[in-house]
Amino acid sequence: MRFKPNFDQLEEMPDSLGMTEKPVSSEKIKEIFEKIDVPKDSWATENFDEYVELLQKELSPQSKLTIEGREMYLSELVKSDHDRDFAIAYIENEERKYIPRTFFLSRSQGAWRAMIGYTKDDDGKVDWHHKGKSQDSLMLPTALQKKMSAGRDMTNENIKIVDKKLMYGALEVINDREDLPEEYYSNIDKEGLQLSDQEYGTKGGILSPEDVHINQEYQPNFSHVVAQWSYKNPMYGGVLVRVISSNDESLRYVISRNTEGKVWVSGVENAKSNITDIGIRKEWVRGGIIVMPAYEYSKRESLQNYYDESDEFRHDRSKYYDVYRKYLSKTPLIKAFNQEMGYKNGDE
Repeated sequence: MRFKPNFDQLEEMPDSLGMTEKPVSSEKIKEIFEKIDVPKDSWATENFDEYVELLQKELSPQSKLTIEGREMYLSELVKSDHDRDFAIAYIENEERKYIPRTFFLSRSQGAWRAMIGYTKDDDGKVDWHHKGKSQDSLMLPTALQKKMSAGRDMTNENIKIVDKKLMYGALEVINDREDLPEEYYSNIDKEGLQLSDQEYGTKGGILSPEDVHINQEYQPNFSHVVAQWSYKNPMYGGVLVRVISSNDESLRYVISRNTEGKVWVSGVENAKSNITDIGIRKEWVRGGIIVMPAYEYSKRESLQNYYDESDEFRHDRSKYYDVYRKYLSKTPLIKAFNQEMGYKNGDE
């Protein structure tokens, strides 16, 4: 199906992601807030009443989602007062308490992730939010990716803005970046699935794009598109997302393409793994270079031969580099995607 430059005309399709959605009754909302709990060592631990009052006022559950038996109650999507797109998902744990989980949008990746903890600076302010074993391990299931992005305009200035306490309030505060949040560590496999037997890169360099290969069983089967949606991203403009199964049907590739013809893999999901209390898959996929965004957030020495000054731009006070033209477009996966979907060299 060809990508249409007019965002309003981008076509959706039925999916086989297995999620159901229902409204949330006022009785259920009351029950959730009566059974709210927060992880230890969070801001909300010491400011519990204030935090719950903020949640009730701004981010009450809007819909009940069931994905492969895992139930969660999702709030509306909002922006923090420092311009981060996020939502709160209330997920029941083994103690039958509802924990508010923060789901946020990575704009450069075009993927929704779970936020698991953060460090503070000397003034006690949020300094850095934790990436876990790898950012790949924080990817939300593809059903949630679609729910939270499909048909949305993330450039809309009318999206409600809320206090960033709501985003960080129930997250574990970490003393050292090398420490893993305790709850995350107990909910995740310690090592992710490798897509290839080869090393994608080292401290001294990076594989040439032509050499970035995936093991045969894990390669995407471009004839098996299980879901498709479109949305507007502040960095990429109109984006069409396709979810494609691997040859062995164990993985799902979330492949994005914008109206300028740039293609990148927003994430790879282990579709056979259980969904944890945090809302992420227990067994995750270590994507490496495969999930490099078209716009890299910061300058990487290993990529310095794959962009020039014309590929540099700024967005929201941060510097980015367009690595699609000289790197991603030359990788076997992206070349195969363009060929199978009817795109010529990444052009319309």
